[in-house]
Amino acid sequence: MAQAGTMESEKGKLLFLEDKKFIVDDFHKFIKRAGYDFLSTSDAEEALLVAEFEKPGAILVDMALVDPGYDFLEELKKNIKIKNIPVVILTDSDSEDERKKCERMGAAAYIARRGKTPGEILRSVEAVINKSGQI
Repeated sequence: MAQAGTMESEKGKLLFLEDKKFIVDDFHKFIKRAGYDFLSTSDAEEALLVAEFEKPGAILVDMALVDPGYDFLEELKKNIKIKNIPVVILTDSDSEDERKKCERMGAAAYIARRGKTPGEILRSVEAVINKSGQI
């Protein structure tokens, strides 16, 4: 089920598709402190619905969760209402083939999160958002 804040921030919303509660909790705290509204779900279909309704500035996708995430990306890019929302793939893999495939399918960024702090990841996400003009 989607998790959301009660107030809308000036920075906008970020949607996180992730199933590991401790990762969601870490990102939730960090993203809220950074001034964003935080939305999360562990279900890919629900993420598509939340994206359509909430119009987040970016969607962060745990590539392992949606195994491997290509279907989610394909469905999102087919939906005219949400296809322009930048998708940031978060992964523990540093596969160049996977990175290229995600980029060809429309991912705005592919971040190998191993060894990166939530702050480093958020800075990368903000760069994507600024480039896209979504927020």
